[in-house]
Amino acid sequence: MLNRPSLLIRDTDDFIRFVTEPSGRIHLVMLTTRPGVMALLGAIEWTWFPPGGPRAAQIGVCGLEWEGLAWVIASLPKAKLADVCRMARRLGMRIANGVPTILVPASPGEPESHQFPGFAARYFPGAARPDGSDNMAVHTVENDKDSPVYRNSTRLESEILQCEREAVAALNRGMKLSVRQIADYMYGSGPFPHGQQC
Repeated sequence: MLNRPSLLIRDTDDFIRFVTEPSGRIHLVMLTTRPGVMALLGAIEWTWFPPGGPRAAQIGVCGLEWEGLAWVIASLPKAKLADVCRMARRLGMRIANGVPTILVPASPGEPESHQFPGFAARYFPGAARPDGSDNMAVHTVENDKDSPVYRNSTRLESEILQCEREAVAALNRGMKLSVRQIADYMYGSGPFPHGQQC
């Protein structure tokens, strides 16, 4: 999707080392099938780190499979967090503190969740630093509770994802799109710029 080489992450251990080392960076964890994720990633890149530009090397992107799902992780300077949060809100997303977590039936001897007896919590790789403390540099990107994806009566989720792919492809072709144009097109409240339709 993005016009840059990905980070050299060979395995989960490499990924954990990368996201847990102190670096002045944040790491945004995104489920690739979540509507809005790729639009946010494309908008972040083309707004602040355009390929071939002087800041292009400040963003790193890698993929990781966890619990049978494909995830993309964007690593960027921590100073951009407030800007990214604002951009995410415009796309119906939010940047949550913490990492993706799932509950699974606890195996014999595995610590159980206090809130959900009989279940154990599994945390996304890199959730804890080597000393056991929470990794405050890792954030999850998710749909905001008021996201148009939850209240959109104009488009089905599959149509939203198709429009999102088209908008990201346009960004990758060099088309200048505002976050509002991308959101309006994805969620059906505006046409694609230059009269093209989804």
